[in-house]
Amino acid sequence: MGELTYWLGGPEGLRHLDADRPLPRLVEQIPAGGFLWVDVDTPDTDQLTEVASLMRLHPFAIRDATQAHERSKYDDYSAVHTIVVKTLWQDAGTIVGGDLTALIGDPILLTARHHGPDLSAVRRFLNEHPRMMSDGTWAPVYAILYQTLERYQDLSDETEEQVSRVERRVFSGGRVDAVGDIYALQRRVVEIREALNPLLPIAEDALSGDHRPSFRDVAHRLRRLDNAVAASELQLDHILNAHLGQISMWQNEDMRKISAWGAIITVPTLIAGIYGMNFRHIPELGWYIGYPLVLVLMIAVCLLLYHGFRRNGWL
Repeated sequence: MGELTYWLGGPEGLRHLDADRPLPRLVEQIPAGGFLWVDVDTPDTDQLTEVASLMRLHPFAIRDATQAHERSKYDDYSAVHTIVVKTLWQDAGTIVGGDLTALIGDPILLTARHHGPDLSAVRRFLNEHPRMMSDGTWAPVYAILYQTLERYQDLSDETEEQVSRVERRVFSGGRVDAVGDIYALQRRVVEIREALNPLLPIAEDALSGDHRPSFRDVAHRLRRLDNAVAASELQLDHILNAHLGQISMWQNEDMRKISAWGAIITVPTLIAGIYGMNFRHIPELGWYIGYPLVLVLMIAVCLLLYHGFRRNGWL
């Protein structure tokens, strides 16, 4: 459970406020056209009592802020809009997920994070683009979505590079076992798409109306990113199918070699088995050249079989 932090937004950008002052006094400092941004990490219901009262939050909205979520979503509670965003980032090569809930009122914005990164990059972005402050409490929401898409884009670019490396390995000409790597990449793509897909209808339908035109850019970027991730997913399917075909072909080659060597070994085994029988009358046993003749015969037949299998590509 983290502490509440307060940021005052206005034409000049964002300014941090002292958290020791009562919330109603902080609201009184909001300039014309400005807003108050309340941010907290992993809150509980008691922490949000005062801000929930000022924003007149619906009980379901409070529940959204205090609980972790698996998927992004959008809800409209009359005067307060709720957006849940699935956050992803990479830690030691592994995708880690969290979520952020934004309760957008006027003139108060509440953001609640669950296992997600801090919003310092979002605040820097807003201070570098002060013109966005004219959008009021929607300005930080746009910046949050923008930074979230930046992380999605980084994950997508890294995934594309890993897919290319696996593809080069699979078609390098040597025998490699890349099934595990391909499956791991498919799992990675699924995680990215599970975060992306719920955001698409939110950005395209709920957030891209005439009163929020800046979110159209978010919708366009989401669509391009979704297409890129879908292309990686399709490429992985093709690589996996081709690799499984390679493995089947290698197994057939191994079986042909085993069968060919088995046939070659059968010849001396058969001849030795015949002359090893304990019959009293085997004419060749009395020949002076019988033994070397049988050896030459075995070697000749084995060489003929070996040459035939080599010519047919079995050895």
